[in-house]
Amino acid sequence: MFCSPISTKEERKGEKDLLVGNIFAQKGLQLPIDVYISLLQTVTVIPKKKHFKKIVDYLVKYEDVNRIP
Repeated sequence: MFCSPISTKEERKGEKDLLVGNIFAQKGLQLPIDVYISLLQTVTVIPKKKHFKKIVDYLVKYEDVNRIP
């Protein structure tokens, strides 16, 4: 999800952190709720387990629980 072109697949491979190379995670940004809804809807249409895990990991690390509907 939103990987920077600066980081390569080899740099991300083997990392325990799913958000390595994520351009928003590097800055610790909180995204609008609509972004998460759109991403999760997209994952339901084109399901990829790793994408779902990255979205959830980002929510857990960077969002306030009270902000999520």
